[in-house]
Amino acid sequence: MFDPSSQNNFSAIIANIAATTAQLQIMLNSQTSTLAKSLKNTESVTDNLAKNNDKVTQTLSNVEKATSNRPRQRSRSGENHAVHDHRAERPHQQLSNK
Repeated sequence: MFDPSSQNNFSAIIANIAATTAQLQIMLNSQTSTLAKSLKNTESVTDNLAKNNDKVTQTLSNVEKATSNRPRQRSRSGENHAVHDHRAERPHQQLSNK
């Protein structure tokens, strides 16, 4: 039905499909594949977030409270930026009159 060159091409295509299918089977193996390990890790992270949802929510709330109470200062471009108070970072220094 097909000439020998076409038959060889079809044979090569079928061999490539068989090889690709074998590689997909290895990749999708539910026990050993990299994809399976990645999905398991993702599931673990998701489970941990669900278990600690209250703590995560409280932490985010605390961060929001801490950052919303800081005074704001306008930059030259008109954007608001938090003003950093350096006084709390170093001990109070008194000037001497010597």
